[in-house]
Amino acid sequence: MRAAETGLGTQSFHISLFFLNLLSLLLFLHYPERVRLTTCDNSIFEMQDRGIAGFLSCCLFGIATMIAAPYYAVLWGAPLALVFTYVLPALPAVLVFDGWMSCLRTRTADEVEALLRTCGAEGGEAEIAKWEIKSGSEMFMWPVGYVNWIICVKR
Repeated sequence: MRAAETGLGTQSFHISLFFLNLLSLLLFLHYPERVRLTTCDNSIFEMQDRGIAGFLSCCLFGIATMIAAPYYAVLWGAPLALVFTYVLPALPAVLVFDGWMSCLRTRTADEVEALLRTCGAEGGEAEIAKWEIKSGSEMFMWPVGYVNWIICVKR
């Protein structure tokens, strides 16, 4: 579902919403389930998913690391970064592997909604029924990079 179809166009996101959710970006999957529901006020932004596009974007991240390594080796004065990028490619391998594991742990919008509906929140089903979940995906890196968003709106 695109942002325009939900009535939540890009222009409706405020800069304050971005800063409120900055900590949730890429970190939501690392929180325990109970904490996820109490820490996230109303939105989740994920830059990975369990689809093939998510896994391919992680591979592109490894390639980008290899391309950018000489620049950062010079900038930081750390020639050892070149060794761990090209001679023993540990840096790209670890980044790609970590990205793949994050892809596997990321929840879909349906799974987040199921988690919300079964969380045992104060107020019970009446409180949970007040919330509507909207979600979508926007491309940020052609051809495979998508940011997935989930927004809970109180009715």
